[in-house]
Amino acid sequence: MRPDDRIQRVTFGQGFFWLMRSFMLLRLGARSLTGVGAMWLLLSMVAIIPFIGQLILAAITPLLTAGVLVAFDQVAARQHPTSATLLSGWHRPKARPILMLLGLWTIIGAMVALSFVASWLGSQVSEAELQAALADPQNFVAMAENLRMGGGLYLAAGTVVLLVMGLYFAVPLSVFGEVGLWPAVRASFKAIVMNPAAFIGFIITLMVLFTGFVMVLVSLVGVLAQLPGVMGVMFAQILILVMTMGLQMTLAGAQYVAFCDIFGWIPESPQSSDESSGNDDEFVL
Repeated sequence: MRPDDRIQRVTFGQGFFWLMRSFMLLRLGARSLTGVGAMWLLLSMVAIIPFIGQLILAAITPLLTAGVLVAFDQVAARQHPTSATLLSGWHRPKARPILMLLGLWTIIGAMVALSFVASWLGSQVSEAELQAALADPQNFVAMAENLRMGGGLYLAAGTVVLLVMGLYFAVPLSVFGEVGLWPAVRASFKAIVMNPAAFIGFIITLMVLFTGFVMVLVSLVGVLAQLPGVMGVMFAQILILVMTMGLQMTLAGAQYVAFCDIFGWIPESPQSSDESSGNDDEFVL
């Protein structure tokens, strides 16, 4: 069966509760998912490598995301994933090349978006003004106040939206359904286009979550900044890393829940999987 044929229409209310259901899964598998999140954070440190770190992280992000989704699937099936579950995408021979190609898709999309931003910025700011803004926060604020919205910025935003739409369900389709690259990307686009109400509900809750996240983070960083010496800076950096990873885990959980709702994926324990091995209604793409 084609992945397109699995797409279901879901309601605004279902999308509205995707984040809540993600929190429930995080609570259910708190200990196991904490280990997975810690491993994700550790591997994400590759981004600090000069010049190529960000490219490496973009390339492996679909692989790591696939591993997190597998971890959520195991928690939903009342299993206990380990930190090694994060590498599940790499250890699945059929899914691995698709996930790596999705990583390449991410790099290309990001470069296209950045080129649009550079074009938009270059049409309004000289190189000398940009260097002065980067050297002094006050100059940066003054520069930002004088910038005008333009076509390049809109094109960059559109590129990012298309990139996310193509990746959002392509990752779980490849790791759970072993779907090829373009069928997975096409089905991901189609699933989102067919469910605007659900994603509006999801975006509303996401905006509330992000607003609360920023407010709490700023407040805690302000408190830690009062500590003497470099201790405050060190603890603030650790806090930012941990909270950011917690947000990423929550969003991955919502991605998994959305995939289950829209594509009808049902997590199975090893016992139920064995019992249903001859069932023709089993999820097969």
